[in-house]
Amino acid sequence: MDIKHVGTKWRYFTYLFVLIFLLMYPPNSFILHAQESAGQASVQDAAAGQEEESAQSVSAHAIDVSSAVITINNPEDLSALLAIEPGSTRTVLLLLTLDTDTFRQLKVIFPQIKGLIHLDMSGCTLAKGTVSLGGTFKDCVCLLSVSIPEGILYSGDEVFMGCKNLQSVQLPESLQIIFSSAFSGCSSLESLTIPPKVTTIGKNAFLDCSKLPQIILPEKVSGIGTGAFAGCTSLTEIVVTSKSRKYTYVSGILFEQTSGGKALHSYIRTGSVPVIPPDVITIYERAFYNNTSVYSVIIPDTINSIGDEAFAQCAGLVSIEIGGGVSFIGRDAFKGCTSLQEIVVRKQRKIPSDWDKNWIGGLLYGLIKFVP
Repeated sequence: MDIKHVGTKWRYFTYLFVLIFLLMYPPNSFILHAQESAGQASVQDAAAGQEEESAQSVSAHAIDVSSAVITINNPEDLSALLAIEPGSTRTVLLLLTLDTDTFRQLKVIFPQIKGLIHLDMSGCTLAKGTVSLGGTFKDCVCLLSVSIPEGILYSGDEVFMGCKNLQSVQLPESLQIIFSSAFSGCSSLESLTIPPKVTTIGKNAFLDCSKLPQIILPEKVSGIGTGAFAGCTSLTEIVVTSKSRKYTYVSGILFEQTSGGKALHSYIRTGSVPVIPPDVITIYERAFYNNTSVYSVIIPDTINSIGDEAFAQCAGLVSIEIGGGVSFIGRDAFKGCTSLQEIVVRKQRKIPSDWDKNWIGGLLYGLIKFVP
């Protein structure tokens, strides 16, 4: 057999086979098939991604905010509280580590909650070095009650300031200091026990807590800021332990013993004409603030100073007699005393130069009467 002839035939059939194959399966079909395969893979990947994202979304919103008790174990779930139905009431149980980041989230989220909540933080863990709540819950009108975890030493300035719906607070036994304005403006607060380790109550700490009926001062309290109980119009009693060397409470008046003598710290509404003892040398800032029952006041000659806003907003005050020893009257001392008709100044021929001419908010000279 002619080998050369056989080879030629073989090449002929090979070319013919290739031609038929190309006619049946053009090159574009391979490209299209590859693209379709890649597209299907992309669709599958996208679907998988959507499923994963959906799973994460479900995980993030697995908190049932319609439940009576809502438990938050992860900081990322705090945002779910924003979905609480406006006006509804829930108990929120926080089981978180309280640190800077958590406090930051709480400070952002809680003022936006439209429902009303009882906040229980007693099960929270404190991060190392965490001893204060700071101003975390300022202006959180959603709060009805709060339980603060053990280990917190300081309340923080303005921590619950402006929480106008807050009715009760459970303070931890570890607490040592209630900072300035901590509960200022908590006009619904009716229940609060000051723990036994507390040594200091800051300035304006309970300012305008108009429903608070009683304050019991622990034995260790050695410092109470001015105006701490100003505007507590429902307060009927301040209980002071007999072991206290600095504070006494007699006939509606909280006195503070200072190095220079006795100061009138706060007057609790008990009568229309308060009797100020002759051994008092100063009246503190906001001592009578917003006490609408005070009708008339006689200030003894022993008193040398009257603090800022001492009688401010005493709308029922008609007359006041100022002793000759008074050399300083603070800013807005009688501002808002809309019923004031007469100010009698004893043993003074002129107003001292350091008296603020705005201390009653106008009509100064028309009300003053000088007597020997």
